Amino acid sequence: MERNLTVNKLIIDITLILLLLSLAKIFEAFLRYIHIEPFISWFIAGIILNIVVGNNISTQYFENIIRFTAILIVFLMGLSTDVEFLKHRARNSIIIGIFGISLTFILTFIVLHIIIRISLSLSLILSIILSNTASEIVSVATKAISHLDVKDYAIGASIFDDILAIVFTSIYLMLTNPIKIINSAMIGIPIFIAIITLIYVFSRIYIVVRKEFLKSIFIALLFISTAIAIYIEFSEILIAFLLGLFIKYVSRGHDHLLRYASIVSELRDDLEKILNIFFLPILFTSIGLMINISSININNIIMLALAMSIGKFLGCSIPSYYIVKDRLKSIELGVIMNLRGFLENTLILTLFIHGYMDTAFYSTIAVTPIIVTLATLVVIQIIKFYS
Repeated sequence: MERNLTVNKLIIDITLILLLLSLAKIFEAFLRYIHIEPFISWFIAGIILNIVVGNNISTQYFENIIRFTAILIVFLMGLSTDVEFLKHRARNSIIIGIFGISLTFILTFIVLHIIIRISLSLSLILSIILSNTASEIVSVATKAISHLDVKDYAIGASIFDDILAIVFTSIYLMLTNPIKIINSAMIGIPIFIAIITLIYVFSRIYIVVRKEFLKSIFIALLFISTAIAIYIEFSEILIAFLLGLFIKYVSRGHDHLLRYASIVSELRDDLEKILNIFFLPILFTSIGLMINISSININNIIMLALAMSIGKFLGCSIPSYYIVKDRLKSIELGVIMNLRGFLENTLILTLFIHGYMDTAFYSTIAVTPIIVTLATLVVIQIIKFYS
């Protein structure tokens, strides 16, 4: 009897996941014609399903898929982080990034901690996450921008934002029990050193192994290292990001024929396809589904959206004006840096799954970055039309 109930529950969960995926893809196809980003389409699909069936659908499988998606996203971020690109525009990109993060952080923190009265620690980490700019959305949005220097500075500053958001969120999740983290580090560090050594060895013998085998080894090492991190209660997000970064640059200076670089590039493309086909649609429809619509506080959304938008716009456009010496370019950059995307929503959802927010507050926080991004995309189209 108990076994039959378990099987029935599994069938229901799989059916629900397939339903979410189907809805996400249908909305993506419809809204593509009005140039809406896919992740917004997926979120809308989740909201509509939420209205129809309510947000009382919560399964262990959802949480596992979301956690797995977060690992893949930050691993992909590591594989995609272009250190050489950052060096090219490093100084100015970091200046723009720091000013944008700082002003947005201050304004968002004031709203969260002083006005909404959220706890100090949660206000700090949420202010950092909400101050982030989505490098993956910026890369797409800047294709419509004709000014190459604006494109370079925006991408460079957003990559810098992503790295800070991942690092600080990981630190926040680990600081809940510092003693346990010290004990975990003593166990985990030797294991992770062994994994990194294996990656180094395979990066040196890539010529004599098939590229499919090497990609499989890297994915297997990702799963092993993040599983160990979860088991010892270390940050699997930070481990996945650092692993991706290490895999990309471990063979730098030795890959004269660029064969290793092409393998990493193929791995990155494969991950992007898998994420876009399955995991990201499930993630963003889940975000919409987990929201308690009746608990959304419109006043808080307006205050947070204004703090995030004004902070990013002024924080990035003012220093960029002194760098590029052009008012239109600085306005473009200030607007583009308001784009939020996969990482911000994934980190917010990660905090929610770990129990740092209740459903009511999460519902407000989860909606805000998507509203800001949607408004920013509209402004970008207006700027493109008049420029």
